[in-house]
Amino acid sequence: METSGDLAVMTIITRKGSTPRLPGTRMLMTRDGRRFGTVGGGFCEADAVRAAEGCLASKKSCILRYSSVPGSILPSDIICGGSLEILVEYLPADPYHTRLIGDFVRLRSLRQTPVMIVPLPDGSESGRVRFFIDADGLARGIYPAIHHTQVLKAAREMKRPDVFQAGGMRFLIEPSPLKSRLVICGAGYIAAEIAPLAYHLGFEVSVLDDREDLLSADVYRGTERIPVTSYESCLQALPVDSATDVLIVTRSHAFDLQVLRQALRSPAGYIGMIGSRHKWKTLSSLLLEEGFGDDDLKRVHCPVGLEIGADSPEEIAVSIAAELIEHRALQ
Repeated sequence: METSGDLAVMTIITRKGSTPRLPGTRMLMTRDGRRFGTVGGGFCEADAVRAAEGCLASKKSCILRYSSVPGSILPSDIICGGSLEILVEYLPADPYHTRLIGDFVRLRSLRQTPVMIVPLPDGSESGRVRFFIDADGLARGIYPAIHHTQVLKAAREMKRPDVFQAGGMRFLIEPSPLKSRLVICGAGYIAAEIAPLAYHLGFEVSVLDDREDLLSADVYRGTERIPVTSYESCLQALPVDSATDVLIVTRSHAFDLQVLRQALRSPAGYIGMIGSRHKWKTLSSLLLEEGFGDDDLKRVHCPVGLEIGADSPEEIAVSIAAELIEHRALQ
């Protein structure tokens, strides 16, 4: 907003049946016509872009409604069989919104979970603006007379953005769960393929290794590079939480085991380790002898990645990324 000025934000707010994208999917457009993201392409997106141009010109928000169920009047190539609503929101780059978005992003960078609330247009010239509720339940910004605790409770129960009604008004509630973080232990050839792929898929990626020359490779640009002196305690200084995925791909089975012990003692939401079934059988037996339980071992994905017949480092990276996506989608 600080560099592009006013924005038109296109967000899918409801859907029924089969549609290309899910609620919460958004697309941005600047005044000079640049676009970021997609709401599914095709007729609906093209129509939303036209509406966004009008939104920026009029400085007014609107809601678009589409249906491809029998009896609807839409182009013949819309055959998904579902319906959806797209909010086209005018987001001015004024001091209020610039500060609001800045504060929201700052809290997200601290791995907090504020909830953004967007009043939906109802045809009136009410001048209502978006605001958010922080993790402590405090409203930030200009907000209407609604029960924040009620909204916050509803948001906590939502897995995706949804429409909520309170005080005779409709709102889009956008919860912001912790962003998935991927910690890759080992900077070898598998890490070199999975790190940029995971970054492109929206993960916060950290790569750690005791070989700084590997960490300096251009392929790790955009990731957090963490040099360590030993794998024995490499995870202890990291803020591992339930939204953290730990991928173990060091250069030796002994190092893998050192990292795995730490990962199992952490709240990590996903633990994957490179290796064969024979390797996992051997290491799991050692872990049981050390006092880890069956429930601990069930947390480990080894061999890591979905079974797609992957062989090369590039293919293995794709199989691992697919498993990470699957895990994230199920949370």
